This record gives sequence, C-alpha cells and structure tokens, in this order.
Amino acid sequence: MENYKSLPKLYALKPKIISHYVEHLKSLGRSTGSLKNNLSYLRSLAKGIDKPNIVYRTNEEYGIGSRKYYATQNREAYPTPGELQRIPKEEYRLAVEGQMLFGLRAREALKLQIKIADRGNYLAMIGSWCKNGRPRNLDIRNEAQRDWIKRIHEYAERTGNKSLIPKDKTLRSWLRGYHDTLRKFSA
Repeated sequence: MENYKSLPKLYALKPKIISHYVEHLKSLGRSTGSLKNNLSYLRSLAKGIDKPNIVYRTNEEYGIGSRKYYATQNREAYPTPGELQRIPKEEYRLAVEGQMLFGLRAREALKLQIKIADRGNYLAMIGSWCKNGRPRNLDIRNEAQRDWIKRIHEYAERTGNKSLIPKDKTLRSWLRGYHDTLRKFSA
C-alpha cells in the first residue's frame, strides 16, 4: 500500500479523462449496454464528488447510440407440420399446437382446462395458469384455432383429464418429458 499516493485523486477527474476512458472501452469492443452502464456509474460517482459536470449529460455526446434489443426477434423453434405428426404423445402435440396457434407458454398449454377457458369467441386464461399469475384473454381469430379447441375438448372427454397433464403425472415430470421430446426439433 505504499504506492497509494501515486493513485489519481477522484477530485482530479476531468472531462477529457472520461472521454479517453469511453474511447478506450469502445476500442476494447464493449457493447452499447456495457458502455451505458459504465457511464451511469461515472455519473453517480461524479455527483458523489460534487463534480457532476465532468461527465456529459447524454450518451450521444460520447457517440453511443441505442441498444439493440434482441427480444423483439422470436427465437422459439417449433416443429414443422411434418415433424409435429412425429411427436409420439397426443398431449405433447396438442400443447405445441397451442403454443404455435395462440402463443401460449408450455406451462399455460398444459395447465389449460378447456371447459373453463372456452368462452366461444375467446379463451379466458385463469391467473394460476399464466406467468406471474396474471389472467388474460386470447381471441379466437381463425378456423385453425377453433379446430384446435375442438380437438382439446375431444381429448378431455376421451381421457377424462381436465388438462393436458395425465392424471398419473406431475407438472414437473410432464414438463421434463415434454422438453426432452421437443429438444430434437430446436435448432
């Protein structure tokens, strides 16, 4: 610790040093989000030492643009219609079709109790079936969706199950088998 006196003092920071630091991070190939996070830290540090003006107020002044959000691209891999027919279990096929037709999550598809959800023109998803416990309604917009609902009703009547989970399975074991089966269809 004998070299602590040679370290630069925080109050000696200048806008030029901050600009050089940002350029250095850019040359290292840091992502836009990483650069913005670093600048946010520097702004709070500058405010803490009572020199908020040493860091520019906007990221654009450092030549940092907007982040690229990848969540806007759907990366979900669904089986093709031919592959769908090769899925061995009917409840797995029906769950995948529900995901494809209505945008359901796997858990929603398997927990769906069609006699409760089917309201004619829409599916009323109960909160306990949905992510974060938030109920939602899904409009029925085409014949493919109506056909799927009809097949779910037939499955429920034939098997006596309220949902796509067989009576002898738990949610966890059903999901494990479901994901293992579908893993071969993802890219």
